[in-house]
Amino acid sequence: MKNFTIKIFLFTLLLHSISFNNYAQQLEYRGVDYYLDTLLHLETEALKKEGLLDSSGLRIAKQYRVPGKEFFTPEAYLKYEAIRTEVRLSFFKDFMYQQHIIYDNEAYVLYFSMDENEEAEWQIIKFDANAWKQQEKIDKRLLAYCNIAANKECNFQPIASNYGSGTRNVENVKMFVKNDFLVLERDGLYQSLFDLRHQKLMFRAENPGYTSNEESGNNEHLHQKIDKFINK
Repeated sequence: MKNFTIKIFLFTLLLHSISFNNYAQQLEYRGVDYYLDTLLHLETEALKKEGLLDSSGLRIAKQYRVPGKEFFTPEAYLKYEAIRTEVRLSFFKDFMYQQHIIYDNEAYVLYFSMDENEEAEWQIIKFDANAWKQQEKIDKRLLAYCNIAANKECNFQPIASNYGSGTRNVENVKMFVKNDFLVLERDGLYQSLFDLRHQKLMFRAENPGYTSNEESGNNEHLHQKIDKFINK
């Protein structure tokens, strides 16, 4: 009887462990701040390791500080920038999960990253719902390859991209579905519109790095255009 009780206990513990692991794998919305805070922590740890910051991570180490001021010396500042750049490029070598929507047996997943110039960028990627394994990251090199070719690793389709200017207007970035349209919204403004029924990208904001002033002005009306389209 004692052995039977122990077996029941171990079996219950195993079920609990499986249930916990499955729950832990369920991805939930992550804002841009989640990743920027993580990046700041990684930068701080790297700067502490290299001795540029003190053990608290809050003050510049004495030997790298301008006397009487909380400023890096010119030489230390160059080292500081080099360390930050190395950490940032390593961290943002992937697109990272923000949100997903399951619609008609397909998963539409929003991924975020930043480019080498510290400009925010997003990708909406479509998976078969069964093929999406809740990947938290998508390698940028794989995404670039799958845009021009296809193999067994390309089990997804990029359907829309969006770009920001630095870290401005990165609040409340989210997708939603209305009247069979998938809308990307960023800081209260609609950025792209994808027709789910006909699988077609209808509107998207231009990349601010490749637009003229006139084109940028036209993009200011994109929100109104999309709003009218989804509410007609």
